[in-house]
Amino acid sequence: MLEELQHVLARPLPERWGVAQKLALTIDIASLNPTVQAAPMRPRDAMICRDPTDQMFVDLALHFRPCWLLTHDRALLALRRRAAARGVVIAPPMVWQREHGPTPT
Repeated sequence: MLEELQHVLARPLPERWGVAQKLALTIDIASLNPTVQAAPMRPRDAMICRDPTDQMFVDLALHFRPCWLLTHDRALLALRRRAAARGVVIAPPMVWQREHGPTPT
């Protein structure tokens, strides 16, 4: 997951995300201690994402529900309704911001 985060942070982003991206790029993510020591087993009520590279995020969200999975990824957003029925909110970051106020910078 850390590799995927590095990949996403290296992508060009809209200017409005520039400050957050620069801040995120200053973090040595290799030194982060993962909160999950081993990948959780896929739950019985698993949802299958059409993008196999995103499946790990779906599985992790289902493992730690209730939770939020913030993304702009269309394959993940396509699972919104099914995820909500299982206690997982999959939404773009702007939805979090609308409900919880501005994200910390």
